[in-house]
Amino acid sequence: MTSSNAGAAAGNVIIRTGRALSGAAAGPANGVLNVIQTFVKGSTNTTGLLQCMSADKTVADCASNAINGIGIAVGINTNAVDVALVHSTVTVNFPSASPVAGWFACSGTLNAGTNNIVVQSGACTAGQQVGIVQQGGTS
Repeated sequence: MTSSNAGAAAGNVIIRTGRALSGAAAGPANGVLNVIQTFVKGSTNTTGLLQCMSADKTVADCASNAINGIGIAVGINTNAVDVALVHSTVTVNFPSASPVAGWFACSGTLNAGTNNIVVQSGACTAGQQVGIVQQGGTS
């Protein structure tokens, strides 16, 4: 909708996930926000890997150290790939380092088709940040 009123202001959009109200597990029990978009399946798509645009409305596994990653493949069928867009909350495999909450998730070296995300305490190389680690762990 548009307005011809020069004094009009745009409206706000607020999306908030569910939150636990009490208890020791309140933090981990909070809801997560995922924005998932479906694309045409490209040449190689692997669940859990960072996806990059490879043609019109088409994605494929990102090459090493990509700067155009759009999100993580979370579902694949014969013709389509569901991609959780960058900064959605997803679980991915890391090639090394045990991630710590607050670390940066960056595109990295494609490792035998099993992962292409690295985690690090310092900022990512320009254009390679795909998220922030929200929960530490060993993978």
